[in-house]
Amino acid sequence: MASMAEEIGNQEDPTMCYVINIVNSQGIWRAENPLVKSLPVFILQVAITLLTFRLLLLILKPLRQPRFIVEILVGLSLYPGIMSIGHGVATKVFPYESLAVLETAANLGLVFHVFLNGLEMDLNSVNMAGRRAFSIAIAGIIFPLGLGIASFFWLKGDQNPSLKAGGAVLWGLSVTVTGVHTVTRVLASLKLLHSDLGKLAMSSAIINEVFLWAILAVTIPIANEFRTSCWAVLVTTGFVLFSIFAVRPGIRWVLKKYPEGERLTEGQIFLILAGVVMSAVATDACGSYSIIGAFVFGLVFPTGDRATEIMEKLEDMVTGILVPLYFVTCGIRINVESLMDSDTVVKVVVAVAILCLAKIMSTLLVHVLYNMSLQDGFGLGLVLNSKDIMALVILNIGRDTLSIDLHGNLKYGRITRRGGEILYLKYIY
Repeated sequence: MASMAEEIGNQEDPTMCYVINIVNSQGIWRAENPLVKSLPVFILQVAITLLTFRLLLLILKPLRQPRFIVEILVGLSLYPGIMSIGHGVATKVFPYESLAVLETAANLGLVFHVFLNGLEMDLNSVNMAGRRAFSIAIAGIIFPLGLGIASFFWLKGDQNPSLKAGGAVLWGLSVTVTGVHTVTRVLASLKLLHSDLGKLAMSSAIINEVFLWAILAVTIPIANEFRTSCWAVLVTTGFVLFSIFAVRPGIRWVLKKYPEGERLTEGQIFLILAGVVMSAVATDACGSYSIIGAFVFGLVFPTGDRATEIMEKLEDMVTGILVPLYFVTCGIRINVESLMDSDTVVKVVVAVAILCLAKIMSTLLVHVLYNMSLQDGFGLGLVLNSKDIMALVILNIGRDTLSIDLHGNLKYGRITRRGGEILYLKYIY
């Protein structure tokens, strides 16, 4: 083996062979199993994910549950432990060697998803938000974040002494996050989007998420490597400032050169998508995370008809195909068997109760200060308690950086409570 390596190293122009059969199958007509090739397996995984997603969406449609609940259930239903009951289905459909391709596609979809989230946010509403919205947003950050950090050390105990301190902040952020996209859909389904309560909830949710991303951009480099975190934070801050004061005016200048009402050309769409990818690569190279750059690029993109057109072109592909794949990758990581442990079940129930009450209590405190009705204060707390994919993303970042190694089922147990909250909101409104 060593002599072969030396022989190849001595060649002036070594030849590398690409084995195409690793990707493509010759079909069953040549007595081959197509499920040992990466491309057929990936296509099958996408097909099963989309079929399961549409089936669950159809089943839960009469219950008027949010799309996020369906995506959570897709990840759980395709959990290998469930699929492999009685058969070795999981080893065939989701073999270990195929997960690299699946996670790559899922994370690419995540990058474009957070770009669309940033594109959807209107920072002008933040400027017009009153003191009440800021108070609710800040209270919804400080109180849940503190409880989340405290619950992290309680759940951690003495079993995982090697976990990094940054994991406590990441866990707290997963509790603090308010899904703006989910809040919009919940308020629209309840026909409260254009009411005073709906406008207050949207302003508070946007402020909450902007602060969340700022804290996340600082926490990720610390969780990755504390010694170089200072430089990573400084460079990432420089990227954000460059995007605000250079990229945003540049985009405005380019868009002004084209008359209003005209559709974006293929070249313009390409440049925008390239900007998303380059921003993601830039923040990843800075020592942060790729989604930070994608979100910032979407946030600095001017709102208006152009932004709406981009969302219309990308949303079906991203949210309909790529995002469900991310929930499948999350489901593969879940340790559902740990729910069989009675101690784990108790911890899950207590943690879910504490984390669910955190947002509600914070809004009720503001309710006392601004003389809001108890019904509106409690309802607002339930709405702002809405979570989205970012809660899972933050927890996965913690696991990837070895900062979080808590019970994997908590991320699903805490977030699937959204169904009960929606039903209660329908009752009180």
